[in-house]
Amino acid sequence: MVLFANMGFLYPTYTLFLLSRNLNLTEILTLESVLALGIMLWEVPSSVLADRWGRKKLIVLARLLDLVSMIPMFWVRGFLPFAVLYALSGLAIASQSGALEAYLYEILPDRSGMTRSLGYLRGAMFAAMLIGSVVGGMIVAVDPVNGYTICIGLAIITLSFSVVAAAYLPADTPKASQQRASLSIVFKTGLRAVFGSRQVLILAILSISMVGFSEKHYLWQPYLKSLGLSIRWFGLVAVGITAISLVGSLMAGWTARRWKPLRVIILTGGLSVFMFGLLVVIQRPLWGVLVLWILFLLPALFEPIFTSLINEHFPDEARATALSGVSWLSSTTHMILRPGVGYLADRNILNPFRLDVVVVGLSTLTILLLRKTFIKMKPGESKIF
Repeated sequence: MVLFANMGFLYPTYTLFLLSRNLNLTEILTLESVLALGIMLWEVPSSVLADRWGRKKLIVLARLLDLVSMIPMFWVRGFLPFAVLYALSGLAIASQSGALEAYLYEILPDRSGMTRSLGYLRGAMFAAMLIGSVVGGMIVAVDPVNGYTICIGLAIITLSFSVVAAAYLPADTPKASQQRASLSIVFKTGLRAVFGSRQVLILAILSISMVGFSEKHYLWQPYLKSLGLSIRWFGLVAVGITAISLVGSLMAGWTARRWKPLRVIILTGGLSVFMFGLLVVIQRPLWGVLVLWILFLLPALFEPIFTSLINEHFPDEARATALSGVSWLSSTTHMILRPGVGYLADRNILNPFRLDVVVVGLSTLTILLLRKTFIKMKPGESKIF
C-alpha cells in the first residue's frame, strides 16, 4: 500500500508544474497553508475515530481522498481550484497521520523495534518516490509538452491500487477498554498525553523546528535554477533526494541501536545548521545539489528517532489521537509560516535558508541544554504542568 500511495511522478518538476498553472511561489506556499489547515481541522477528530472504531478504516479513507484530489489535476488552473484540491489532500493526510503509526505500533510483536519499523515504513515511502522520480523525470524530459498529463495519469493508476491494497490490510480490533470508552474520553486522554506533559510537548515542538521551515521540497527547484542548473538535470536531482532520504530512513533504526538517540539528534542538528549556511553562500550548481542531498538525508535519519521517543509516552487507548496532537502542532505552525516563507522566497530565494540557520540552530541548542531532562524521562511517565 505504501509503495502505491507514494509514487510522486510529478515530484522532480512539481514546483515548475504549479508555476505553469498560473501560480507564483507565494501562492504555492500559501497552498501548503491550506493543506495544513485541512490537516489541522480533521487531524484530531479522525484520530479519535481511529482509536474508537479502528485504524484501518481511516487508512482506507485517506487513500480514497488522495485519489479524489488527484483526478482534477488534469485541468485545474489558478489558486482557488488548487486550494480545494489541497484541502482534500490535507483531509487525506490527517486521516492517516496518527492512524498509520498507531496501527503499526499495535501490530508490532516487539515494540522496542518501533524506530526500526518506522525507518522501514518511511524507507518504503522513499523507495516509491524514487521509482516515481525516475519515471516522472524521464517522461517530462522526453515530452515536456504532455509530460505533466502523463505523470498525473500514472499517479491516478497507482493511487487506485493503493485503495485496493489498504482495503486488504488485516483488520485491527479496538481493545475492550477502547470499545467501552466514549469519544470524549479518547479525545481528552490523547490530548492530555501531549499538551499535559512539559517534556513531551517540548519534544514535539523540537521535532517540528529541527527540520526547518524553508520548505525544501518546494524551493530546491527554483534554488537550483537560480544557480544555473538546467531543468534536464532536475529528474536526476529528485532521484538523488529520494535515494538519500531512503538511506537515511533505513539507517535510523541502526543508528538508534548503536548511539544514544539524543546524541544522534544533536549531531544531525548541528550538521544541518552548517549545511543551511552553505546553501546561502554556494555559487556552483554541483555543490548546491550535494548540500541539498545532505539536508534531505539528515531529517530522514532523525525524524523516526523523534517519533519513537515521543511514542513511548502515549497510552495505547488514545495513541492515534496523541500522535495526531503532535501532527496538529506541526500543521498549525506550517499553516501560519508558509505564506511568509513564500514571500521571503519571492524576494530572494536564499532568505528561507537564512531563516533555517537560526531556527535549526536554536532548536539544536535547546536539545543540548535540556538533554538531561529528556534522559530522565521514563516510558509512560511525564510531569504535568
